[in-house]
Amino acid sequence: MKKVSPQGKLRKKCDKLMQQIYTKKYPKCDICGAPTHCMHHFVEKSRSSRLRYEEENLIPLCFK
Repeated sequence: MKKVSPQGKLRKKCDKLMQQIYTKKYPKCDICGAPTHCMHHFVEKSRSSRLRYEEENLIPLCFK
């Protein structure tokens, strides 16, 4: 089993908190208006750590 670093654990907590905050702030999907399920990134997290938590890089999406 792969051991998660303290930074990885903190990043995971921050990601979860970011999802909770922004899904409440943006309750409707930008595509269809259904309830938001998650916030997706325009620029992937793996490509830019700097944009990971930037509101302008997020889009609210539903399950559809």
